[in-house]
Amino acid sequence: MKPFVQQFKFDVQREILRNLPFLFFSLLMPAGFYILFTKVMVSGSQGEVQQFSGSYMCSMIVYSLMISAFFGLAALLQRDRRSGYVTRLSQTPVGLKAYYCSMALCVMLMTILSTGIMFALAVGLNHVTLHSGQMALLLLVSLIGELPLFVIGLLISRVGREETLSVISNLLTFPVAIASGLWWPMTMLPQWLQVVGKALPTYRLNQLLNNIVANQHASGYDWLIIVSWLAVSVAAVLIQNVTLRRWGQGVTE
Repeated sequence: MKPFVQQFKFDVQREILRNLPFLFFSLLMPAGFYILFTKVMVSGSQGEVQQFSGSYMCSMIVYSLMISAFFGLAALLQRDRRSGYVTRLSQTPVGLKAYYCSMALCVMLMTILSTGIMFALAVGLNHVTLHSGQMALLLLVSLIGELPLFVIGLLISRVGREETLSVISNLLTFPVAIASGLWWPMTMLPQWLQVVGKALPTYRLNQLLNNIVANQHASGYDWLIIVSWLAVSVAAVLIQNVTLRRWGQGVTE
């Protein structure tokens, strides 16, 4: 237990407390978008504004999770591998178990922070009605629904060059956010792009969160898409492991 606590303290320091760019892009930028679109660029009756504010809160939660996975987690895992930190940890008596458990808790902590900020903005600024049960369910669904995103983050973290990872992260984050309808309604997109967007886990997670805000039942089809993406991404990681070992490069994860 002590090695895990020490590892967690270390990872919180370097990944969250001392990583200001990561905090800005993962937490503050989605919060800024939320304030901009709900307080400046939207009009209508009070009921319409509140409805849009609740829906856009869900969109920005998903967007924050995407940034954390495709930029924050992927970059950190790549740096740890390239610096030899992961290799050194694998050669200690503790191994990599404490490291990956610590990273998982850091991911959960970032999810709690991002959803908490969005709750505060939605309720405090836009008077969205959310009771404690809804907030707890939103957080739980976010923690489960983000799993495919973070496995994809692990997958892309294994590219060799930092510049390549940056390009891949950008090519994933912004087109997926647009196709998933996180920035503007899906109806504004071409029909073919709407079909693509509705097959993405980010769109399905956003739908689940919106159902909670609207006090509607969750769709089993939404969960099926998310679980399918999780299975495919895990399979891709396993295939990548086998491929790297066959090429003689090895993997320590």
